[in-house]
Parts: sequence; structure tokens; C-alpha cells
Amino acid sequence: MPPPTPATLTFQSRIIFLLSLAIITFLATFDITETPLVTINDKLQHLASFVWLAFFLDFSFPKTAFTPGKFISLLGYGIALEAIQHHLPYREFSISDIIADGFGLIGYALIQGRLTTLNMFNYRRTP
Repeated sequence: MPPPTPATLTFQSRIIFLLSLAIITFLATFDITETPLVTINDKLQHLASFVWLAFFLDFSFPKTAFTPGKFISLLGYGIALEAIQHHLPYREFSISDIIADGFGLIGYALIQGRLTTLNMFNYRRTP
């Protein structure tokens, strides 16, 4: 089987990104008290979720770098989730969650340049 084309990888990244947004929004806004995810540190969940989102947003648009626009868009999404949670009786607004989101984005920004050295990611940003 031949390796997937860059267009296929971009399409798959976009689907995963959109599904991830839907799942994270669901988990962040619904009253889910009986889930294995509750046992994991909340800030670690935020950090990992935003590294994941940054990865798939970045690979959804591979011809551009991980720009401040991508960073701000995802951080804005995190702030919007916190604003929604502020109005839910079973959730609360947390500035430390937004900070953890930001650290996840910074973490991705620090490692993303190294991803292109891996064979499966070397199609990005090439002419």
C-alpha cells in the first residue's frame, strides 16, 4: 500500500481536529462526574488537550507555520470554554485552566519544528 499523499494527511488532520474540538467541548461543558478522566490531574488534561489541538490545527494547514494566529485562535477557544463553564452550575471559571492551555500551546510550539525531521511529517511546508 502506498503512503498517503500530503492532501490525504491534511484532510485526515482536519477531520481529527474538528472531532477533537467537538469531544473536548462536550467534555468541558457537560456534567460528567463518573468518568475515568476525572482521576487525571485537571491541569495535565488541559495541557495535553491543547498540545493535541495545536498539533492537528497545525497539520490541518501545513503550508503555514505555527503562527501567532493559530496560537491565539486556540487560546481563544480555551477562554471561550472557561466563559461557558462560568455560566454552568456544575462547572466554574478557572484562570489556571487558561494558563495550562497556554502552556500546552507553548509546549507544542517548542517541539513542532522537530516534527518535520520525522519521516512521516516531512511533507509540511515544502514548495
